[in-house]
Amino acid sequence: MLIEAAQAGQLSRMHKLQQRWQREVASCVEVIRVQEDLSVVEAQLMRLLADVEEKSRVLEQVIGQLQAQQRKALQQLRQAESYLSRP
Repeated sequence: MLIEAAQAGQLSRMHKLQQRWQREVASCVEVIRVQEDLSVVEAQLMRLLADVEEKSRVLEQVIGQLQAQQRKALQQLRQAESYLSRP
């Protein structure tokens, strides 16, 4: 009877240990899932960053072209004003 009680106590401890390990494994699996999700999000952010950088370069080119057109238009306006102010 004493042996049966000891065996039952050992089984109970083993069961508790098994439950604890199952919780630990489930926690590790969740951490791995979160890390995988973060990797996906990181890849998406890197693609978005590359897209933003490309669009920024395009905008800088467009701004440069618009500034050149503005300078040319101002030069033409000055020439027209000069021409019209002649006697």
